[in-house]
Amino acid sequence: MNVRELMGRIILDKYAPPSVLVNDRYEILYFQGNTDQYLAPPSGEPSFNLLKMAREGLRYKLTAAIRQAMKEKRTVSYQGVQLKQKDDGATVDLHIQPLLETPEAPANLFLVVFEEKTPAGTKGKGRKTPTGAGEGEARLTILEQELQATKEYLETTIEELGASNEELQSANEELQSTNEELETAREELQSTNEELVSVNSELQMKIDDMTEISNDINNLFTSTEVGIIFLDTQLGIRRFTPNMTQFFNLIPSDAGRSLRDITSKTVYDNICQDAEEVLATLQTKEMEIKAGVEGKWYNMRILPYRTSENMINGVVLTFVDITERKRLEDVIRAARIYAESIVDTVREPLLALDGDLMVVSANRSFYRMFKMSAADTENRRIYDLGGGQWNIPSLRELLEEIIPQNTSFEDFAVEVEFPDLGRKKMLLNARQIPVGESQPALILLAMEDITDKRPD
Repeated sequence: MNVRELMGRIILDKYAPPSVLVNDRYEILYFQGNTDQYLAPPSGEPSFNLLKMAREGLRYKLTAAIRQAMKEKRTVSYQGVQLKQKDDGATVDLHIQPLLETPEAPANLFLVVFEEKTPAGTKGKGRKTPTGAGEGEARLTILEQELQATKEYLETTIEELGASNEELQSANEELQSTNEELETAREELQSTNEELVSVNSELQMKIDDMTEISNDINNLFTSTEVGIIFLDTQLGIRRFTPNMTQFFNLIPSDAGRSLRDITSKTVYDNICQDAEEVLATLQTKEMEIKAGVEGKWYNMRILPYRTSENMINGVVLTFVDITERKRLEDVIRAARIYAESIVDTVREPLLALDGDLMVVSANRSFYRMFKMSAADTENRRIYDLGGGQWNIPSLRELLEEIIPQNTSFEDFAVEVEFPDLGRKKMLLNARQIPVGESQPALILLAMEDITDKRPD
């Protein structure tokens, strides 16, 4: 502590009048000097309330003075306030000064100064004690002061009660308005709650429908033998059927991962590039690939994933097992090669005709005998071959009856004039050949040259 602070502290303690610092709730924040003569701790629970600690005779004046200083924002003083004590009374001047708001001190602080006029315990040495009428006048003066203090306290109390009543009235009106608003809000909340209940019921119904649809889709995915995988625009995995494990090393936790990070089990390595191409062109791509340890064949289709708003949101890959179809195709191809080999080894000319009597195929003997090529023969009507030599009415009638009536004819003799071969006598045999339910039947026409043969 420096000298200036020390001197200030000594002066305040020795010569400054007792004082306290209070706030607008009458709470004492700081004591300065000896205030025992004016303030005393109240009975019961400890309290620093100025009005509760004020000695008899001071409470009313303090209340009125502080309220006046608080209301008028100025220093208020009361002179000659009489204190009531057991032995004698002391006279004190009260000064209530509002403090200005500063960074160090908040607003609504008041300095209460007790300036003693007649020291406590002094009976007026060198003065005569008033007796008789003088004593009555002194007593009357004290009573008048107390009455005036009480009157001022009551007036202050009445003003405060009036202000409090106005505040209470205003608060009551606000509460009434708030209550009406709350009632309106309660009705709105009730209506909103009913709407929410209705919406919740609709949502629950939709959830039940979606759950049923999801169960149907899951069962469909589980029961189908078609491998399906849904990818987003970045080729991230959305969902896949259990059969997709035949084509990729997938586990359920792979949802969300990129297909590029999954190992493929197929012999085709460009699936991701094809998927990106479909996303770029929006054109479906289809091909046959081989997959699995058993070497099965699958038809792979990649097509854009379209939303209900017709927006492209990824691609869909499907894998359909075509192993049996490939096996049948191989069997049919082998059978066709076998049949064609047999036909080509037959020495007699043969023609295969469809229902419209168009040439489907011919064997080597036909091309060799009649000096014609496949380009001049296949996909042409038999009546238009060469120079129209086969446009024989009786032959036409026989051929056109074979398909509708499922019949055949044998040893039908015709004589035909060929430009390069001359006149030939041919013996014709024809029979219907069933191919299948989905394909029309064929007519196999065999020709035997009997020109140089003698009749038996």
